[in-house]
Amino acid sequence: MNRWMPGSSPGHDKVNLMPRHYNKNSAAGGSQRQLRVGETVLPGVAPVAMQEGRYAARVVRDRLAGRTTPPFRYVDKGNLATIGRAAAVADIKGLKLSGFLAWITWLVVHLWYLVGFQNRILVFIRWSASFLTHGRGDRLITNS
Repeated sequence: MNRWMPGSSPGHDKVNLMPRHYNKNSAAGGSQRQLRVGETVLPGVAPVAMQEGRYAARVVRDRLAGRTTPPFRYVDKGNLATIGRAAAVADIKGLKLSGFLAWITWLVVHLWYLVGFQNRILVFIRWSASFLTHGRGDRLITNS
């Protein structure tokens, strides 16, 4: 699947977005206006995107300052997944958890990565209300 980057025209600066397999020098086809991050195909999950975003910002800062940036290296921090009400599984650096403790870990990690204290409090309140009321939000199927 090929897409055109904003400000480019067909035939110029074409960027292949899938699969996410990029070159080592972080430049898309040698262009300094477009950035590719990583050396291998990486999973499409939030931790990868967060690390790639931080790296992209670093590359832009370094290029503006005339410095070179080392190649992107993904650091696998582990996996977390909810599997039911008050249950989850976790594999964090070889530590394997399941059940309620893994669910609490999932909650803490996801709250930690939210931006801003107020957002963390609001999300925690909403999650608590949903958990206590067995709420499922607006997932209604009606005949109308």
